Amino acid sequence: MECLPELMRDLDMDAMPYFSIVIPAYNREREILRAVDSCLAQEFTDYEVVVVDDCSTDTTATAVDRYANPRIRLIRHPVNRGACAARNTGVRASTGTWVIFLDSDDELLAGCLTRIVTL
Repeated sequence: MECLPELMRDLDMDAMPYFSIVIPAYNREREILRAVDSCLAQEFTDYEVVVVDDCSTDTTATAVDRYANPRIRLIRHPVNRGACAARNTGVRASTGTWVIFLDSDDELLAGCLTRIVTL
């Protein structure tokens, strides 16, 4: 990232990330990996990913648990509360300066976070 050296900093999990990417999920075991992988592929790395599993009955939570990345946090609702409640839970758990919502069946395009930072 030659154009943004002043905006990049070493990822320090004790520091507040620039972005919190909140992904609500319900029964998305197939789709959630693409969504999370699209976050991990970003060249701007000052972010966290907060996945809120809304009491899925499939293996969505297990799929997210397999990531061995400190940027990814999984929060589980004990009962299904709906997408809005899952988003709100994610926002409350977020530590970033800015929140980005990403649906579990969507993906961030390459360079998305960099473009947002430069706006």
